[in-house]
Amino acid sequence: MKKEFPLIFFYCFFVLFSNAEVKYRIANVKTYVVKIHPEEYSGWPANNGLWSWDGGNEMLVGFTTGFYDKEGGYHNISEQRISQLARSRNGGKKWKSFCPENYVVKDAIAKELQEPIDFKHPNLAIKMCGVGYHAHELKDSPVFYFSYDRGEHWEGPYSFEGLLDGAPLDKFKDITMRTDYHIISSKECIFFGSATQKAFDDKVFAFKTTDGGLTFEFVSWIVSPKDPYRGVMPQTVQIHQDDYISVIRRRAKPDDSSQKKCWLDAYRSGNGGKNWSFLSKVAETGDANTNGNPPALTVLKDGRFLVVYGNRSTKQLVCKISLDEGKSWGNEIIIRDDFVSYQSGSSDFGYPRVLQREDGKIVVVYYFADLKHGREQHIDCSVFSLKKLVMDD
Repeated sequence: MKKEFPLIFFYCFFVLFSNAEVKYRIANVKTYVVKIHPEEYSGWPANNGLWSWDGGNEMLVGFTTGFYDKEGGYHNISEQRISQLARSRNGGKKWKSFCPENYVVKDAIAKELQEPIDFKHPNLAIKMCGVGYHAHELKDSPVFYFSYDRGEHWEGPYSFEGLLDGAPLDKFKDITMRTDYHIISSKECIFFGSATQKAFDDKVFAFKTTDGGLTFEFVSWIVSPKDPYRGVMPQTVQIHQDDYISVIRRRAKPDDSSQKKCWLDAYRSGNGGKNWSFLSKVAETGDANTNGNPPALTVLKDGRFLVVYGNRSTKQLVCKISLDEGKSWGNEIIIRDDFVSYQSGSSDFGYPRVLQREDGKIVVVYYFADLKHGREQHIDCSVFSLKKLVMDD
């Protein structure tokens, strides 16, 4: 007599398997030095930008460099700082740092753009600068620079004409944007920035140009001015036409005793940035006294979302995967856990940028300190693959 299994058995087996937690780990990781000098401190790629061409074979990353200063406070860096770039033409294995003329000029006078930018130019790079941050010392307004030759030469600084005219940004003390933009057409581009009235009170907004950068207009708040927590340093991806997801660095105000963590939140807009809704809490990035870390975000070739960040409490550079366009996030995957700094207790590292090369390899650029390189902060690049583990097998 043939034995038959109850239908409920097959149903339960199917549900158990289909809902099995999908976990990942990194594989074949290789780390390369981007910029290091024994007398210098280099950091903050997230504030500057990462651009790529030729399927990721050529990459350009921005960062800030100054002399090492052990009396420099949380960051062991002198007040005299410069913005630099580094280029790789072999997928991140070797890098050459340089500082081109007219790239983030100190005390320069912002000017109006006279001819529209061709946002579809194949060798375009745009660098956004907030007011008074790191090596950028303009006091009154944010600016941008652009390059048509992959960062060899730069035009600027240009003002974001019209952006600060009238409400709502006229009520804010500083515009604290970093580089985050998405090209829509040859003359249209959407940008993402932040504004603050006082320290640790930044709020994130979207704005755009439709005339090649001659004028700009405010589009929407992503994190409302009424939100009680800091929102700054967005990293945004476009997943469909008019559909954007932005992951944002969050933390409580220093005097808020109710919230002692720093974290990342994801928001989504389905109408070209006009309206945004909270999507998910992505991860925690450390205790409030560490100030946390910004996200690096990209959409992989197969549609998975990858976010990279530093957790300054655990002193680990980590990443997470989302299989449902940012609604939920998987296990925390350790990329590096060997951070060591001159300053006892310091966790001054991270601020990554990320991209996926055409060959599928993931490239993360960040700043770090370790025993191998003398414990000074420098710029590193890790290249790796992601390996999927189902049901822990």
